[in-house]
Amino acid sequence: MSRQVAPSVEECIRRVFDSHPRIRSCALVDHTGTTVAGGMREGVISLNPLNEDERLTLQMLMIVLMNDSSNRFLGKADYVIIHRGRVMIIVFPVSVQRLICISTEPDYPVAQVEMLAQLIDVEFLEKV
Repeated sequence: MSRQVAPSVEECIRRVFDSHPRIRSCALVDHTGTTVAGGMREGVISLNPLNEDERLTLQMLMIVLMNDSSNRFLGKADYVIIHRGRVMIIVFPVSVQRLICISTEPDYPVAQVEMLAQLIDVEFLEKV
């Protein structure tokens, strides 16, 4: 795990991991792409080479920022799902400055994404 943060943030991340064994990672990421809390599930190895993790995180930030420009027309994005052959990535915008990025096995049930949103408690994380 990354540097120490409020126990409530770590609790949100723990609840996400506890919710389903197919969740590979869960991290709170700031606007620079730095992982503030969370990371890979213990015992799970990243599919990306180490030098690609930062680039992928920055791609997720760009997606959230691009969606942000449509908010006044379409409403705020609750989450963004990217489904690839080997992994599914779910991004929950917390604020302009932060997001929760969750990666799962590709067969993770999409119907459970809404349940993840409830576990994350975006309103709390906006204030942290």
